[in-house]
Amino acid sequence: MDLMRKKDHQKNVFSHFRLRGFFDLYCTQGPSTTKGFKAQQTKHPYFEVIETGWSKVDPLFPIEKKEKTNTVMIASTFTESLSLAYNDDIYQEVKRLSNQGVFNFIMVLHPKMPEAIVSKWKSISNVNFKFHNTTDLIPLYKQADIMFADTTSAIQEFLLQKKPVVTFKHTFKHDYLIHLENPYDLENSLKKPYYTLSN
Repeated sequence: MDLMRKKDHQKNVFSHFRLRGFFDLYCTQGPSTTKGFKAQQTKHPYFEVIETGWSKVDPLFPIEKKEKTNTVMIASTFTESLSLAYNDDIYQEVKRLSNQGVFNFIMVLHPKMPEAIVSKWKSISNVNFKFHNTTDLIPLYKQADIMFADTTSAIQEFLLQKKPVVTFKHTFKHDYLIHLENPYDLENSLKKPYYTLSN
């Protein structure tokens, strides 16, 4: 996409858009991005801006309540310094919890993840852990009761369901996330009574 959001790390906001001149139409997901693109359009009147909504997540709606099954969706970014998938302590904890049947885990990794990392996670072989080789995340969002992630953008999509998210070493301490720093606190974090958020 011909858009880069530049983060203002001190204010924890997206401060502006940088255009690269590749497109003559920008379709925005809502007022927050439409406003930024419209402001740029006045300076660079070679493109149109249309607010189309966030079509990628349309299949999530209407949100349907389901019986909870203690299913945890694990999602991870591919950037090694930010990714939980590279952390061996996290791997061992997920393996332990799945072997004990404490939770049902479903996992998806970014398509650019190295094959060695993918193979490592796929090696967890028990009925309580399932690796999904897909980029179609909507069915997994619906199946899961809670998400365990790092800084992946899948968090924002999952939160639309008003379901809780546990993050590992997230860049920003947002108050709507359950923050985890120590891998050995994973079980307690997932057991916290945040499931009521989905009611």
